[in-house]
Amino acid sequence: DSSNSMLSARRKSDGQTVHAYFETKANGPFYCLVCNDPVVLKVGKNKINHFAHESLTCRFAEGESDAHRCCKIEIYKALKQTSGVTDVMLERPLGIVRPDVSAIINGVQVAIEVQISSLSVETIMRRTIDYHRKGIYVLWLLPWTPKLDSKRYSPKPWEKWIHACYFVSVR
Repeated sequence: DSSNSMLSARRKSDGQTVHAYFETKANGPFYCLVCNDPVVLKVGKNKINHFAHESLTCRFAEGESDAHRCCKIEIYKALKQTSGVTDVMLERPLGIVRPDVSAIINGVQVAIEVQISSLSVETIMRRTIDYHRKGIYVLWLLPWTPKLDSKRYSPKPWEKWIHACYFVSVR
C-alpha cells in the first residue's frame, strides 16, 4: 500500500535512522521519523521496499509511487558515492518539509525534491520558501517522460513555476 508509505524510519533497537532499501523485517520494530507512530517494513518482489504506517494519522503519510521511490533511492546511492558530499539522508524531517533526499554538497546544505505528480503552485512555493528560511538550497527535479518530447506538450502551472524558479523560460 503506497498511500501511507516512506523510505526511512527509526529502528527501535538502537534509535538509528534506517532506509527500507537496506533493512530486513527482523531488525524491527520501526517508528516514523515525524510522528513516532509504528511503521511496518513492506518487502516484495514487485514493489520497492518501504515503510508503511499502521494508521493514517501522520501528516507525511501521503501516497508515493514506486517510480518516485526508485528515483529517490538512485539519487541517494549516487550522492553517497560522490566526493564532497556528506550527511546524505532520505526523507530528513525538517519541520513542515521533508525532502526526498538531502545532503551537504561542498559545504552547502541541499534538499532534493523529486516531483513526479502534480502539486499546486502554492504548495511548491510554500516548500521552497520554507527551505529558503532554513538556509537550504532546494533542487526540484522533474524526471523525463516520453510526453516531454511531444511537440504539443504544454507544461502545467507547477512545472512552469519550477522552470521560472531556475530562470529558465518556458512557453
